[in-house]
Amino acid sequence: MFKQCVYMGFLLLFVSTLCLAQQQQPKTELLDAFIIDVRTQAEWQEGHLVQARLIPWQEIVEEVASLKLDKNQPIALFCRSGNRASKAMALLNEAGYSKVRNLGSLEQAAEVLNQDIVK
Repeated sequence: MFKQCVYMGFLLLFVSTLCLAQQQQPKTELLDAFIIDVRTQAEWQEGHLVQARLIPWQEIVEEVASLKLDKNQPIALFCRSGNRASKAMALLNEAGYSKVRNLGSLEQAAEVLNQDIVK
């Protein structure tokens, strides 16, 4: 019984360590992602991620094309709730960009990417 308890303790420690490591590091597919905030300028000024670029969702295809990104470049999008990021993702997918991900809200993106929100 003691051996089983010790084994279970080590297993729980291992699993919790893995979970903590996953929370602290961005997912592998997002490490090289081009991060885009698709909100408005006013929303951006209230708070944004340092590494994000502001491109309103209505201008997403033209602006991303002007950056000459490879269509296989990972792109991470976010907005206030994920709705506009979803629209922008659909537009980019339609334009041939294959690795576009909607991170949801600013707060969710900050958590997933392990970045701080700045003003």
